[in-house]
Formats: sequence, structure tokens, C-alpha cells
Amino acid sequence: MHYDPAEEAAARLRVQAISAARRKGGPTLPEIMPGLIFHSEFEVMTNKRHVVDGFLAEGEVSCFFGEPGATKGTIAVDIACHVAAGKPWMGRGAGAYIGDNERLAQKSGSDWWPAGVLYIALERYAQVQRRVEAFTDEHGLKEPLDLAIWQGPLDLVNSPYDDIVAAIHEHHAAQEDMHDGGCRCVKLVVIDTLARTFGSGSDSGGEETAAVARKLERVLNFYPEAHILIVHHTPIGDDSRMRGHGNLLAAFDQTVRVRKHKTGSTATVMKDNDTAEDAKLKFAYTLKSRTIHIDERTGKETTAPVVVPMPVDAIKVPIAKAAKVDKTPSATKAEQPVLDALAGIGEPATEDQWRAAYDDAKDAETAAGTHRTRFWRGKESLVAKGLVSVSDGNYSVTETASQIQCDA
Repeated sequence: MHYDPAEEAAARLRVQAISAARRKGGPTLPEIMPGLIFHSEFEVMTNKRHVVDGFLAEGEVSCFFGEPGATKGTIAVDIACHVAAGKPWMGRGAGAYIGDNERLAQKSGSDWWPAGVLYIALERYAQVQRRVEAFTDEHGLKEPLDLAIWQGPLDLVNSPYDDIVAAIHEHHAAQEDMHDGGCRCVKLVVIDTLARTFGSGSDSGGEETAAVARKLERVLNFYPEAHILIVHHTPIGDDSRMRGHGNLLAAFDQTVRVRKHKTGSTATVMKDNDTAEDAKLKFAYTLKSRTIHIDERTGKETTAPVVVPMPVDAIKVPIAKAAKVDKTPSATKAEQPVLDALAGIGEPATEDQWRAAYDDAKDAETAAGTHRTRFWRGKESLVAKGLVSVSDGNYSVTETASQIQCDA
């Protein structure tokens, strides 16, 4: 579906109004007041419009949560690429729905059209790029996706600006320049991860999480045809719920728990405001490594994972944590989260990258000093036990640690 010039013009006027108010020292976040709508004025009810058919709806917010290494980031990239390509995801139409436009549907041969995607990669930006390249290679796509990656920074708590709105506006403007005035409307915004959007605040704070909820709502007020997909963490040692204040759960229309199992991974809908309990969706998939570059001099391969759908009933038993396995050597209860953080990165990492991944999974109830101490002690102990190796300043989970997890 081509982007509506009238909607684009209206969006520009709204952004310009914010900028003008800011320059004059006035309010930077003017409220959008739609007025009262009486029952007699209700519009005729229509079907929900979706970005992924029957799963992710326009004008809503979803949250994909899981432990480090649960593959939540990989599945988020996979969904984003399918939407940008207009290709079915897990057998469901994805992108911009054009089935109600007979002429366009006949012209394209499909009820779904490629859509614009804004991927806000607030951590491991290069990793997201590699995964996008692996997707296009895997599916034999020759034309560039209408997908833009933004590294941030993004502070949804302290910033007085509508940064996501401005980024979507910039996406549309850039596409217009490249396509002589025509572009595809942004249908999907991915925020990876939520933990990076709180600035100096915390996802356990009531005021901070309420501020984030308001900012997300404002994005959908400006762009009601978009869906916002958020990647988030779980508390350390508990993958049954997402981390943070109850305001977050209230702000999300849908939550999806991502878990890794022996035979693959699952994405299970836990909350869906408009779906009965027995109708909630569950998807299963495994990952395949794809080579995206080979160094001509050394022959070293650069790889990235791609998602391969699989039957849900093929998933049996979740991987047990190494701390629960009676083996030697093994990580202690305090060391296990440190080891999980490194394993979740999925590739050799510097100490700073390892520590950042560990910080992302920090429990709000743990004091900062205690958290730092556990990392330093855990790092040294895991190396000494042979569960983590270090080479050229990069740390990796050893085969010993991986075998303990697999044996579980």
C-alpha cells in the first residue's frame, strides 16, 4: 500500500508544530485532544487491520520477552524482514494489507504488499544488520528492503521530544526522495531493547514506566497504522514473566514469551486483549546459520542466524539451566546469570559487551554495587573453571559449559 500523501502532510504539520512550540519556549509535548464521541456518532465497526495477519495489529503494542539467549532478538528481526518484504510469516500474511483494494491485489498477485519498517537497534546494531543480510540471502531477495535501522540513543523517560515520531517522519521523507515522491508507509516499529530506553531511570519505577507508556501511545496517535514491537528481558532466574513495573504490562496489548528448548524455540502469546485464552497463538521455529561473508585473505566466514519454522508439537522439553545440573565443573547460582549473559550474545564478546548484556538483565532489587561485584567474581571464576575462555580480549562460552547445558 503506497503511503497516503495527505496523512504524510498532516504528520509533517504535527511535527512542525512541536518544533515551533519548542523554539518559542512553549510546551514540547502538546496534548492530542480528540474531543468527545457519543454513541450516536460511532463509526461502523470494521475488522482489525494487521501487520501480521491475525497476530500483530495496527495501532497496538506487543512485547516479546525472554531470557538472554532465548532468540527473542532473532525472531524480532525475522518478523521485521517479512513485513518489509511483504512475505508471509509463519504462514500468515505480513506487511501492508491491500486485499480490500481489488485493483492493487490483482496487480501484485497478493493481498499483502511490502511495508516500511523502522528497527530501533539500541544494542548490537551490527548484529541486526548481519541478520537482515542473512534473511535476504536466505530468501533470494534482490531488491533492498524498505527497512531502516536507527541506533538511537532513545530516552523515552527524560527526553522532551517525540523521537520515534521524528524517526518515522524521517523514514518517510527519505523514501520519498529515493522513489520520486512515493514510499511505503511504516507499518512496524521495533524497539530492541526496552531496557535501553529508560535513560538514568529503571523499568521497575512507576513514574518511569508510566512515561514510557505515554510516549508509546503518542507514537500511535501520530501513526495509528503502525504496530510497535518491543523486545524486553525477564527477571534473572524467572522466564515466566517479563521484567519491570506493572505499568508495562498494562501498556502492552499483547505479550509473547520466547523460550529456547532442546529442539528449537517457541514464541507463545501470554496476553492478548482481544483473544480468548484457548485461541492464543503459539509458534515454533529453529535457527539455521547462514554464511553472509567470506574473508578473501583468511577464508574466515561471517555467519548469522535465520529462522526456520517448525511444527509446534516438535517442541518437547525446555533446556534446563546449568546450575540445576549436578556436574563438575558447573556454574554456581550466583555465576549462572553471568554465564547466561555471555551465552545470550551468541558470539565472542569483549568484556564491555559481556558486562552490558549482564547489566541488561539486572534485577531492580539488586544493589548496583552487589551487581558489579557478582560480575567481576563470576567472570574470574567461570574462566578459572574452564566454562569461559578468553582469546585476543574476547570471551566465549566453552564446549564444556555448552555440553553441560545440552546434557540437561
